[in-house]
Amino acid sequence: MKIEAIRYFLALCSERNFTKAAARCGIAQSSMTVFILRLEKELGSPLFHRNRNSHSEPTKLALAMKPHFQSALRSFEAARRIAQQHATRRGSSGPLVRAARKRPRARA
Repeated sequence: MKIEAIRYFLALCSERNFTKAAARCGIAQSSMTVFILRLEKELGSPLFHRNRNSHSEPTKLALAMKPHFQSALRSFEAARRIAQQHATRRGSSGPLVRAARKRPRARA
């Protein structure tokens, strides 16, 4: 499961329209559809009832998953902020970055 899929799911829950949710996320509507379809496949059940008037109503599963996804997204964003603060304090070339730059030793 990708964090983008969770972000797009939450936008769709809010907007209840694929086109509006996609615009809000800065992606194409077709990409939004693909992410939601993959998420539905991974969860094994539809997350939205697609209506003819371009409205998408969340299913019972979507309503059950929404608070968990909101929590997961908040945790992910908090972790990202902590990592960014840590990188800023240590500089952009911390020990892991420096180690990755070393060339492997030639074998004899």
